[in-house]
Amino acid sequence: MTKPSLLIGVPVYQADAYLEEAINSLVVQSFHNWEMVIADNASTDRTSDIAKAFANRDQRIRYVRHERNVGAAANFLFLAGMATHPYFMWAAADDRWSPDYIERCMTVLKDHPAIGFASGRLVNTAPDGTALRDFGYFEGLETVSPRDRLSHFLAAREVDGKANIIYSIYRTPLIQAVCADAQIMTGWGADMGLVAAALSRAPYRQAEQAILYKGVASTEDIETARNLAQGRYESVDFAGNFPLRQFPSYLRALLRGMPSADLILLVTRIMLARLPHVVRWRLMRLLRRP
Repeated sequence: MTKPSLLIGVPVYQADAYLEEAINSLVVQSFHNWEMVIADNASTDRTSDIAKAFANRDQRIRYVRHERNVGAAANFLFLAGMATHPYFMWAAADDRWSPDYIERCMTVLKDHPAIGFASGRLVNTAPDGTALRDFGYFEGLETVSPRDRLSHFLAAREVDGKANIIYSIYRTPLIQAVCADAQIMTGWGADMGLVAAALSRAPYRQAEQAILYKGVASTEDIETARNLAQGRYESVDFAGNFPLRQFPSYLRALLRGMPSADLILLVTRIMLARLPHVVRWRLMRLLRRP
């Protein structure tokens, strides 16, 4: 039997409210040549029952349960460490994917050998499935120069969805290189730190018409998604940039995966250049207080 070309790693914890819908969204993908590992971080709800039911029905799916909660970062790295396939992806337990999502991303990687990872367009949805915000396409991340890729990535507002690039399909050697540092997933913005580390090593491309659906549940989050869909950045904290108090942790997360001194300097320079805008926003808010 031919070994599957893709490992899908699904980190889960207390996910019984949405896990079934997420796994169903992957099971019905037009691309079938994958294996899935659901890694349960010692959930106490019905997550285990749901995952085991899928594993019993589909031989491509395996369920693994940690004896104790090892933390989200360690669970992510545990799954990446299991990849012996040519390609690897993390899949969030509360997301959904367009039916040909994997196929379109795999096509990008197979047709463009220089591209290291690929994902689809991000769309926020309401509980009834209504689209709230289409994040569009990320620009400048498939250029040859790692300096250019990082410059485009770091300049983008954090609220514009760049953290979700972590849910790409990666060439396994790339994700193994990025995850070789056991601390890569620590600190505020660690997901963006991991993406930055990947971009420092390889170009990224979005797959046309592939869509990752991320649900938004609360009334406040739905309103936020609608405001941001209309470009109303002033409606959210720090105008959609990183929180001021998290800057030191965020900067460390971004620097952690940089493979060279020149890229460390580049990241530091770009982030320090953004810092005054965040400070100014905070000061203006303080001055407006009665």
